[in-house]
Order: sequence, then structure tokens, then C-alpha cells
Amino acid sequence: MAKIINEINNILLPRACFGCNAQLFRGEHVLCAVCRHDVPLTDHNYLEENAVDRIFYGRIPIKKAASFVYFSKNGLIKNVLHWLKYKNQEQIGGFFGDWCGTLLKESGQLKDIDVVVPVPLHPKKLKKRGYNQVGLFARHVAQHIGADYCDNWLIKTKNTKTQTKKGRQTKVPRMPLLLTFPKISPIQGFYWSTM
Repeated sequence: MAKIINEINNILLPRACFGCNAQLFRGEHVLCAVCRHDVPLTDHNYLEENAVDRIFYGRIPIKKAASFVYFSKNGLIKNVLHWLKYKNQEQIGGFFGDWCGTLLKESGQLKDIDVVVPVPLHPKKLKKRGYNQVGLFARHVAQHIGADYCDNWLIKTKNTKTQTKKGRQTKVPRMPLLLTFPKISPIQGFYWSTM
């Protein structure tokens, strides 16, 4: 009976791909098979050192950095992220978190991570948007790698304007000044990852 209701629902209210707006078929979620195939994965999880690691060298102390996908100004990922951030489509974060988490688990790269912490939004921005666009992504990654998820270990201290128009030189140096730990920090003795 549930299958029949789902099929009727798909006819009356067809689900569309967030990448190309084509109708999604049974078994497809968020992206159609064509767009999913076209997602520009970085494969950073399989490299000892990558381009994202090099961005942070000498700036902040890290053990490993990676990007799940490549971003381009006119690409598929830009459109999908726009839906995630500005059009109230939080499930996109879960979709990509499941995909990334599965690959991380297979690679064994984050087997020592105890806790996954999403980079927070300022409370005013969180209230306006209704959710942290990276929260569901981080929660799903944590589930796949067997880590805890904690969204209150970092606090955004200043409500800044969008960083999307800024270059790396102006964006990265300021971020550590905008984030702080709670007065009683639970971080000592844990291996943790921010998403």
C-alpha cells in the first residue's frame, strides 16, 4: 500500500533533482543519476597530502584537511549548495554526509576521530536560517565513522557578513578569531574533526 501511495505522490508532486531539475525516479534522492555521476569528487580522503592541507600549513595547527568535492563558480555544486543554504533544503546536507561518510569509513582515514563538530553559525544567522547548513552533513559523517556528534563545542562570537565573496587571504586568517570554545571545554583528550 505504501508503494502505491508513493507512486501516486510522485505523479502528483514529482520530486526534482537539485542539480538539473529533472524528475527523480525511484531510488534517486536529491540528485538524479546523471548529476550524481557528474559530482566532482576530490578523492582527498585517499591522499596523504592534498591541496587543502597546503592551504592551512603555517596558518593553524591541523593534522589533516580535505574537501569532499571541487567547487566552481558555475558548476553543479554551486547550485546544490545554494539550495542547501538559502532555499531550506537541509536534506541535501544529509545526502552528502551519507556519501562522504561512506567513503571515509571505507578509506579508514578518520578511524581515530572521537567527535565531529560542525563549524557553527552565529545565533542570529541560525535563527534566520533555521538550521546550520553543515550540521546534518556532520551528523551523518559522524554516524558513518562511528564518532559522536557535538554541535556545542565551538561558538561563533561575531555575526559577520557573507564570506562567499571573499578570497582565501581575507577569509581564513579571520576565522579563528570568530570562533571560541565554551568556558568549560570538553575537547581535551579527544580527537575531533570540524566539518
